[in-house]
Amino acid sequence: NLSQWVAGERDEILARRAAITAGFPTLKAKGWELLGLGAYFAYMSHPFEMSSADLAPLLVKEAGILCLPGTMFWPEHAPEGKAQLRIAFANLDTAGIDTLYTRLSALDF
Repeated sequence: NLSQWVAGERDEILARRAAITAGFPTLKAKGWELLGLGAYFAYMSHPFEMSSADLAPLLVKEAGILCLPGTMFWPEHAPEGKAQLRIAFANLDTAGIDTLYTRLSALDF
């Protein structure tokens, strides 16, 4: 009885993932890098000098973007964690992903 619902959910997840991929060249031109992309999360490196631990709360305040710093996923002294963010897009539709990219593109820290 759930096959139609499951198919619809799958289509929505794939549409979100496609929107992340399709919109990324705009961010890439500003120094961002897409490191990994799954069904619900994208791992990105940011172009800013600050640590992701400092950037993540600033993104909430300045751009209305909630994400997790890479420092949560790497050992304490690993430089990779400082340059990365994990952005969840499970609750965004494709218009929301466009808004995310617009906000990230406008950043200048």
